[in-house]
Amino acid sequence: MTLLTKSLLHTTDSYIKRLQKGGISTVEDLIGHYPRTYKDKSEVLEFFSYVNIKEPNTIRVKIESLTTERTRNNKELSKAILCDKAGFLSEAVWFNRKYMLQKFHAGDTVKIYGKPKYEYGKLSFPSPDIEFAKDEGISIVPVYPECNYIPSAWFEGKMGCIREYLRSIPEVLPEEIRTQKGFRTKAINLTAIHFPTSKADFERARTELAYEELFSLQYEGIRRKKSGEEISTGRAISIPMNPETVKEIISHLPFPLTNGQKVVLFQILKDMEKPHSMQRLLQGDVGTGKTIVVMIAAIHAILESRKQSLPLDKGGGGGISQKHTDFPFLPYEKELVERAKELRKNLTHPEKKLWYFLQTLETTWLRQKPIDSFIVDFYCSKYGVIIEIDGDSHYEDDAKIYDVRRTQNLEGYGLKVLRFTNSEVENEFERVCERIVEGIDKRRNPPSPLCQEGTIGIQVAILAPTEILARQHFVSSMKLLAEFGITSDFLVGGLTPKQKTDVKSRLRNGDISVIIGTHALIEDTVHFENLAFTIVDEQHRFGVEQRRALEQYSSHKTGVLPHVLNMTATPIPRTLSLTIYGDQDISVLSEYPVGRKPIHMRVLAETERTEAYNFISTEVQAGRQVYWISPLVEESETLDVASAVNMQEILQSVFPNFRVGLIHGKMKAKEKDAIMQSFYNREIDILSSTSVVEVGVDNPNATVMCIEAAERFGLSQLHQFRGRVGRGKDQSYCYLFTTKSYTGERLKAMERTNDGFELSEIDLELRGPGEVYGVRQSGVPEFKIADIKDLELVSEIREDIEEWMRIKK
Repeated sequence: MTLLTKSLLHTTDSYIKRLQKGGISTVEDLIGHYPRTYKDKSEVLEFFSYVNIKEPNTIRVKIESLTTERTRNNKELSKAILCDKAGFLSEAVWFNRKYMLQKFHAGDTVKIYGKPKYEYGKLSFPSPDIEFAKDEGISIVPVYPECNYIPSAWFEGKMGCIREYLRSIPEVLPEEIRTQKGFRTKAINLTAIHFPTSKADFERARTELAYEELFSLQYEGIRRKKSGEEISTGRAISIPMNPETVKEIISHLPFPLTNGQKVVLFQILKDMEKPHSMQRLLQGDVGTGKTIVVMIAAIHAILESRKQSLPLDKGGGGGISQKHTDFPFLPYEKELVERAKELRKNLTHPEKKLWYFLQTLETTWLRQKPIDSFIVDFYCSKYGVIIEIDGDSHYEDDAKIYDVRRTQNLEGYGLKVLRFTNSEVENEFERVCERIVEGIDKRRNPPSPLCQEGTIGIQVAILAPTEILARQHFVSSMKLLAEFGITSDFLVGGLTPKQKTDVKSRLRNGDISVIIGTHALIEDTVHFENLAFTIVDEQHRFGVEQRRALEQYSSHKTGVLPHVLNMTATPIPRTLSLTIYGDQDISVLSEYPVGRKPIHMRVLAETERTEAYNFISTEVQAGRQVYWISPLVEESETLDVASAVNMQEILQSVFPNFRVGLIHGKMKAKEKDAIMQSFYNREIDILSSTSVVEVGVDNPNATVMCIEAAERFGLSQLHQFRGRVGRGKDQSYCYLFTTKSYTGERLKAMERTNDGFELSEIDLELRGPGEVYGVRQSGVPEFKIADIKDLELVSEIREDIEEWMRIKK
């Protein structure tokens, strides 16, 4: 590599430093700073009447007068009166061009290039390029992107200093592909892009260099994927797909899967049959049911892997362990026995109803039985079965987590815990009775040891970007996991040191089958017994290195690599997905469950705010809740935009009888968790928030989403916000408030469609991939020369690479 110097470029140290800060340090970097477009000065007009006011024009004129004056804000304004061949006059103006009076004078014949304006019956040219008419000039002029405040004209002037280096830049495309495509050499294309001789010359160079850039990205992804398959053969656990197991898991769901969910589940399970690590991305629009699909895949993997393993000597699962038969004779604390006696006198109606049924069975049952440090509702000592009935207090997240850990402790003694809610006993009594009989039968006739719970199965890790989302995943999945005897827990930064140590110990020993957590899962102190399946939720929210840390996590004993499934609720157009995730297979979930109501969407001006307030008041009075999003945490001196803190105060004054909460990213994790839990428990009516609730948060009772200064967000992000409502049975609404300065039409797309993939296409076109998806966090590349329309080439390029690699073998 050749470093750029001031002598090479005939410039100053200041410019060299500015280039370096902008990422241009070598000759190769400067050559790779491609022009985005060009100025076409090839057609020179002679008359003002021929100009097209919709595009730039080149016209030969005579300077009638040239003056300079100072504006009110002390800018230097140069003004020229120009005369065409027919004698018609026009005006051109420039700001801060000190050299104008020294270089040009009245009477000079010049060529100007620029886009004209026609206002108040006059034609004018704001800041046009100007040169003497007798100068040959360049008819096709490259236009470079600015770099650290260095303008295009500077790059145009300096490229000639490094022209001799163009021949030394190595080829990227294999000669076979270059010949097959009829492409020119790289040196010829570099010359044509920086020193074009015609429009066709420039366009051909741009197209071929764009193909080359996308080829490099695709080749690297495909090479990694193929080498991973070759190197890791036998390094991942192969888990055969069992349709009967899948059917059994699905039968426990309270709703049918959509066809889209079935297709995606099949793709995942087929991948996990292979002996090398699955690398798949699951893209699912908000509300399409990604989470349940991956939980089915996780449960299937654990159950099937147990059939390939030997029983653990833990006393768990089918049959009655020695630990269990000794259990009833353990001593109990006197207070626990007295408490149990009191509870027996005061059975709830669901408990009485179930007690009468249990007495009709052949087996003997005890009620309100002390076991270890617990009092269980009903206990059958012969088969080691416990029945627990949960009241309304058990619906809170902390209570649910306690219940899961209590169940895990009891099942650690070899007991089987069947857990029901009051509602299930009252409204689904027959189904409850069937499950109890079925549970007893399984203990009476235990399955083959290879199918027992407690045998060594795989472990599954689910990585979420926030503690709120990790807790939500844990709470929503633990009941289904428990029904299949699968132990689960969660590991987040907010746990106490003692809790973290306990979870890590049980994880290393294999006592936890499914662990759900945040970045805490990636710490060096976390070790797995048999990690074989990693799920990364909202994968673009993690840095590339963070994702790889868990993707490449091998178990401390087996050394196998896990199957990896990345998930995102951010719809990404297929062409861009292939570009970013060339090393992964992609599954798309866009079908919504039957019966889901579309969200009513409106873009509102400031004058319509009162109308929205009145409607929101009606919704809250009906017992429903509202999210209110602001782009900033606190007020800004430079931006006329509402902040979350300020908005909370405004909302409290507008709705004095409602409870208004506040949440934002600067709060500590425990604080945010507590607020979201209060919102979920309906202790907050309206939640003023920043974008912290963008992804994953689930509250079925929230029916209204209001977004301040909506034009400051991209369409894809607005779609994510909209997805936080509409998750329950009630009709939901989303209101986009705009500032006074907003006059565009972009937000109208939100009213036209609920399709996240369609919106992502629009967003991508308007804002580009880096701004939409976040370059650093998501791995989205900043293209040097390729643009949105070139992404259509990606499928063709992948086919070319696959064919070339096949022939090369």
